[in-house]
Amino acid sequence: MTEKKYAERAVYRTLIKAPIEKVWSELVDTTSPRPFFFNAKCETPSGMRAGTPYRMITRDGKFVSVVGEILEFEPPYRFVQSFRFTNMDEGPCKVTYTLKETPEGVEFSLITENVPASGKMEKSMAQGGSFIAENLKSWCERGKPTFPGRLMLAMFGLMTPLTPKSCAPKTGRLKGAHDARTRSKYKRADRKTLSFAKPSLGEKHVRHVDKTARLVLGRRCCGDRLDPDRRRLILHGCHDERGDARQNA
Repeated sequence: MTEKKYAERAVYRTLIKAPIEKVWSELVDTTSPRPFFFNAKCETPSGMRAGTPYRMITRDGKFVSVVGEILEFEPPYRFVQSFRFTNMDEGPCKVTYTLKETPEGVEFSLITENVPASGKMEKSMAQGGSFIAENLKSWCERGKPTFPGRLMLAMFGLMTPLTPKSCAPKTGRLKGAHDARTRSKYKRADRKTLSFAKPSLGEKHVRHVDKTARLVLGRRCCGDRLDPDRRRLILHGCHDERGDARQNA
């Protein structure tokens, strides 16, 4: 008898008594750490949209816990992503978030698929799915995580110094959807692809404020500079490394 390759599809569902717009905005927020995502913040190079890679980074910015790609993005009802823990060799799997308006409130569902069976990832996804559903509900309704959730977050904070060095942010830019290595839904994500550059003016990097994701990204270009007073780029008709024409921020 052959062993199962993937765990059974799992669904974690809860009813949230809050407007669907609020639930959605909290779920996809990229401006601050999300308590229901274990105090991690979602970062992307070009906003929340299908085909864009993302990473979940700790509050202090020292460690990346999850990397993947946004596969579907349909506000305010559906959000699908590939998902891989950086401290595990298993994965990636597929995670789907759905919101449905009902007379009683918003029905939130978290669905996990293609989770490798009989491994650390299967156990972590089961625990994480319940944690996210319960604490997203509490966050939207009460403005704070559940009491057990707060205890777990405190424990995670104490364990942060024990995080493997392999989970530290890599050098090199987090590339966009054009990169063939980030397009597959189920192939193993390339760590060098799913990483951010550290801006360095000595290497002709400039800082670009993404108005959608509220991120500061490293961009390489000849001759561009940052106007510190107006906080915008002064462009000299250059193109970025992808060859896409850049516009004033």
